Amino acid sequence: MTKLSPFLASVARELEDTLAHHRDRLRLRLIRAYRLLLEAGEITEEQFNRVLELLDHLDTLSPAELQERLAAIFPNTPPVNTPPGGKEGRASSPDPSTPRATSGPPGTANGPDDQPSSR
Repeated sequence: MTKLSPFLASVARELEDTLAHHRDRLRLRLIRAYRLLLEAGEITEEQFNRVLELLDHLDTLSPAELQERLAAIFPNTPPVNTPPGGKEGRASSPDPSTPRATSGPPGTANGPDDQPSSR
């Protein structure tokens, strides 16, 4: 194994510490999110406990393994990268025939049909 210069060894330690810090923050955020789902009745206590066990091993799992294990815990949930409608890949642009949400009253620049005001 190649010996690193003191500077590179220092950078490597700092990078490792930074990654560990971000991994720990991610783990805590995921725990909070799943706890909210539990409290809302969206997941069971058993599912929550299985997720906690999974998160304990987060740093040893590849993204594919994590997705596979989550799919086993939540079997009726579509994969994260699957948009509504079940098509793989990125979600398509909105259907132009679907009405858009608007923020202004009718007849204003931001209202339905974006018609100019008749004033």
